[in-house]
Amino acid sequence: MYYSAYAEEALDEWAREIRAHAVRGARVWCIFDNTAAFAATGDALTMTRLAEQP
Repeated sequence: MYYSAYAEEALDEWAREIRAHAVRGARVWCIFDNTAAFAATGDALTMTRLAEQP
């Protein structure tokens, strides 16, 4: 279990990978386990925003 939020640079890199897989038709999952200090929700919302960008 992790406590801190991920840096936006890391989330952006992962979002690019997610988009690349999604473009090829893959169903992509992204799970955050940094729940000890409730950072997972914010990271998930940021990832959603980043992954939906063109």
